[in-house]
Amino acid sequence: MRRNACISTVAVMAAVTAMTALAQEPTGQGEPKRLELGETLVTGALWAPSSLSPTAAAVVIDATAIAASGAETLADILATIPGVEVRDNGYAGSVRTASVRGGAGGHVVVVVDGARLNDARTGSVDLSAIPLAGVERIEVLRSGASALYGPDAVAGVVYVTTRRTGRDTLSVGVSTTAYPLAAASGLDALLASQAFRAGGIASLGSATLSASGGVERAAGSLPVATDGSSGSVRGNTALLSAYGDLGVVAPLLGGVGKASAFGRYADKGVPGSVSYPSLVAAQSEYQARGLVSWSSDALLDGAASVYADLNGSWSRLRYEDSDYGTDDTHDSLGAEANLRTEALLGPVVGRAGLALGVDGAASTAIGDRNRLSAGAYAAPELALGDFTVAPSVRYDLYSDFLAGLSYGIGAAWRSGSFVVKANGQSAYKAPTFNDLYWPADSWTAGNPELGPERSWSAELGAEYAAPGFSVGAYPYVRYVDDMIAWVDADGWMGPEPSKPVNIDTALYLGADLSASGELGPAFGSLSYGYALAKDLSDGSAFATAGRLALVPLHTVKAELGARLGALKASFDASYRIGRLDSSGDAMPDVFLLGVSAEYEAAEGAFVGLSCDNLLDAAYIENPGYPMPGLSVTLSARLVR
Repeated sequence: MRRNACISTVAVMAAVTAMTALAQEPTGQGEPKRLELGETLVTGALWAPSSLSPTAAAVVIDATAIAASGAETLADILATIPGVEVRDNGYAGSVRTASVRGGAGGHVVVVVDGARLNDARTGSVDLSAIPLAGVERIEVLRSGASALYGPDAVAGVVYVTTRRTGRDTLSVGVSTTAYPLAAASGLDALLASQAFRAGGIASLGSATLSASGGVERAAGSLPVATDGSSGSVRGNTALLSAYGDLGVVAPLLGGVGKASAFGRYADKGVPGSVSYPSLVAAQSEYQARGLVSWSSDALLDGAASVYADLNGSWSRLRYEDSDYGTDDTHDSLGAEANLRTEALLGPVVGRAGLALGVDGAASTAIGDRNRLSAGAYAAPELALGDFTVAPSVRYDLYSDFLAGLSYGIGAAWRSGSFVVKANGQSAYKAPTFNDLYWPADSWTAGNPELGPERSWSAELGAEYAAPGFSVGAYPYVRYVDDMIAWVDADGWMGPEPSKPVNIDTALYLGADLSASGELGPAFGSLSYGYALAKDLSDGSAFATAGRLALVPLHTVKAELGARLGALKASFDASYRIGRLDSSGDAMPDVFLLGVSAEYEAAEGAFVGLSCDNLLDAAYIENPGYPMPGLSVTLSARLVR
């Protein structure tokens, strides 16, 4: 492993050196063409989907749209994107994961400022633990991308860029949420949750400082909608969480240096499912991550740029339940070093990178585990008039499983406001430490012989954008082989425990259609998603194979609103049809309606009102975990 990693490192460094040397070739005008990347280098955007995968169906949400959405966490805003679902367990502080085009949460890579958040122990990321305060840009790639982002990018990538530079600003926001239809159940329904968030940017000489933080609490019992009524209450839902983020950006060694640190703590009750409630269970979560980087776009007279960072993270989850005698602690640690470069070579923008990483876990369940990794990628972009071609290739080495080569290619043709894109990618998902090493008992056991899941995906789409109007259509297909599934071969009463194996094969066919526009003070958007996800693991033909659980066959999302002077108001709706649970039984269709309004009472001072689940619909995201009914949120924010 160490010898191969060294060979990979030397090979990529040689490629980078050759690239920068070639970049010295003149452009025909006597001077190298300068790559003006500006502040994008500061945020690590050399690795953002819009840069690495210009021919794929990436959705971009800028700071203006983030602020206008009223969303407080990454989970809230991702739920509005065509082809993306957010699944949670229905109570404040519960884990929320992204499903992109029907994929599982562990099939989506989440990146903040160039640092991956997926840890080796669980593989997935809790989106509710990522606040939007200080976030400048979100990009969502809805296709396989291991050739660019390494493991777990089977279904897509969520890339978050925080705001670290710009004019001095200060923002403060508060909100309170109530469940008015459940007022008879007690004061907790009317004081369900409160949140406070603040952030700002300030200049200090040649440096720029940024900071944000927040606190959130939730009541110990929260109402849920059941059969059209919000009278039911779930206990043990108390939450108290706090987070803080600090950053500094300054000139350094002829380039730009950056350092940032994030910390979060949460203490919450865990109510469990309806069938198996855990009324005394408690969970404590600790998170810390940091990043230091250096970048420059002034190499070789501006013809080349380079970005290097070192990032690390630590998290602890402690779960206690005295009813079952459970007291578990799980620590996850990770560190990664990245070197990324970009250079202009005539009509080609050459991009390459190297990543070296170590992941570890210290757990009362799986013991002490470690994983070493090394990866190298190249993603050139060739522009030939109206055509763009973007191949990509990556090679990854790991100390505890085989990964190897990932690859992809994309092409785009643009004519004025119209663009046609085609993209194909291979991808894989790493077996998690939990999958590999879960301790054996009468019920479950890990499987150290697991290999990674493999997938191949393709999409063909078109977009048209004109002032005040845009439309897009993206049909896609994704095939997954060796999908990891926990299987109980002889039934739950048999002597063999349930364990993960590489047996599942799945095929996803679908399409994402979207349109948005503005006409005078009115604005609106409409999207439709079709996802036919079939389980082929038993050798069935596609036509007769069973469908995968939790993936809606049809999804419609819509928003309609208007801006009238200082007032903005809108309705939003979503309708999901054709979901199945794990036993193959049909789940109820879900129709959700919401309304929101925000008024700018004075310059930079906003007050807002929003109602979620306006029809008080009874629905579930995961079987056994009912979701809240009608809620009303009052908010206020100040931006200076």
